[in-house]
Amino acid sequence: MPRIDRDIFPAAGKLPEFELPKPKNNYDKNDLTFALRSMLDEMVRLSSHKVKLENITLESKMKLLLDSLKERDFISLPELILKGESKLAVSVILSAALELNRKGYIEIVQGEQFGEIYFKGSEEAVH
Repeated sequence: MPRIDRDIFPAAGKLPEFELPKPKNNYDKNDLTFALRSMLDEMVRLSSHKVKLENITLESKMKLLLDSLKERDFISLPELILKGESKLAVSVILSAALELNRKGYIEIVQGEQFGEIYFKGSEEAVH
C-alpha cells in the first residue's frame, strides 16, 4: 500500500498575487463626445453607398473607334474618352483597341516611351 510522503507526495501550488495597476480615467467629457460623434459620422459615411451600373459594351467602343478612324487617319486615346467617363469606360476603350489591333483593323502607335498613344486604321480595313 502506497504511503503519503514516502510513495506519494501531495502537490500544492499557489499563483502569485498580481496587482494590476488601475487605469487613471483622466478623460475630458468633450473629448469623449467628439470621439463618439466622429465615429458615428464615419459609420454613416461608410454604411451606404450607391453602385452605378453603366451600360458599356466592348462592341460599342469598337464601333466608336472604327467610326472615328473613318473620318481621320490618326486619333489619340484622350480624344476617344468622353468627358466624365469612368475608369471602367476607359478600360473598355483600351480593350476594344487591343481587340481591333489583334484582328488587324487598327494599328497602335506610340512615338516615344511614356508618350501619347495613337490609333491608326489599317489600309485594307478602314478605307
